Amino acid sequence: MNESNLWIDIISKFYTNLHNTDRVLKASDLSDNRRERLFKYFERLEELHKKVANSESKTGEKLLKSFYYDLYVIKPEDIPESYFQKQISIARERGYGNIKLTPENRKQMIDQIIEDQKESLDKWIELRNICHELEKDRYVDGIVITHGTDTLEETAFFLNLTLACHKPVVLTGSMRPATATSADGPMNLYQAVALACHMEAWQAGVLAVISDTIYSGRDLQKTNSYKTDAFKMGEFGSLGYMRDDHVYLLNAPFKKHTFQTIFSKMEFEDLPKVEIFYVHTDSDPELLKFMLDTYDGLVLAGTGSGNYPTKIKEVLENYTGECTVVRASRVLEGAVFDSEVFDSKRVTIPAYKFSAQKARILLMLALSCTKNHETIKSFFQEY
Repeated sequence: MNESNLWIDIISKFYTNLHNTDRVLKASDLSDNRRERLFKYFERLEELHKKVANSESKTGEKLLKSFYYDLYVIKPEDIPESYFQKQISIARERGYGNIKLTPENRKQMIDQIIEDQKESLDKWIELRNICHELEKDRYVDGIVITHGTDTLEETAFFLNLTLACHKPVVLTGSMRPATATSADGPMNLYQAVALACHMEAWQAGVLAVISDTIYSGRDLQKTNSYKTDAFKMGEFGSLGYMRDDHVYLLNAPFKKHTFQTIFSKMEFEDLPKVEIFYVHTDSDPELLKFMLDTYDGLVLAGTGSGNYPTKIKEVLENYTGECTVVRASRVLEGAVFDSEVFDSKRVTIPAYKFSAQKARILLMLALSCTKNHETIKSFFQEY
């Protein structure tokens, strides 16, 4: 069997109905043969990628992005009514009164959801590509990325898993605006540059500097919404500290990162759709069912050590679809392991030390490689 036929067989196994989808039928001129349909479809997709790569025109790039948006960005009709009702409930709890959802409000919310998904798919991959270009530049000694602090930990983790860089990559941000009486941004940026120039930061994985402290891109977490010292690494402490522009590294990352990972060898045009289901008292099992049927992967932000109510457990144990489920915790400290009580049938994968938002990123990357339950579990243990 030649390599092309082997790949068609693998794709057919994982995506059993792909040959019947509208995009495949259109690309394959309605061929009756399943194998021919898929082969023609991927042949044309490869052609499009080559044209975009060899052309300076933005038209092909837009066409390619629209193709992946169609695949991975949620459709308006797939957004559940419970989502809109939840937004109304939150607004009322925050004192906005007995508001009603108008058709205009609904459209604005849908547009925002779709735009956010498109941007998140684009920006991480674009940032990764920029870092790889700078890695090749012999005049560049290190890379500093300024970032908003709200999602800095997610970008740092994604880059820590996917960059094929040996040069230092350091993220930083600020908790106060530049117009504040005592802005923290200038010193954070100065120290990030100093760290990126330091020899001990080479091959150390993605790092972050906030408030005189050096953090690992793997374990960094924002733990405060207003203090300048807003980040921690939990039980792991920190990798070191800064004294003005002097670097004092005391620890080094043990887990595989950057050029050591399988993901750093891959090229990404898109990422699978993975969402987070937040477990709380009286969690809605219908919302969970919807999410399982909609997304490629799902992370449960469980209570305690990744726990959930019986009605949630029943949904998970009765589910027979292809969505991969990872069990994390909404608690800041501790870890999630296999559980004979909450998951005796092993339908979920434990997130171990990863928060729900980081487990989501690792699951997205893992699903880009495989859908095998044990292989994905090994990624959570290895990285």
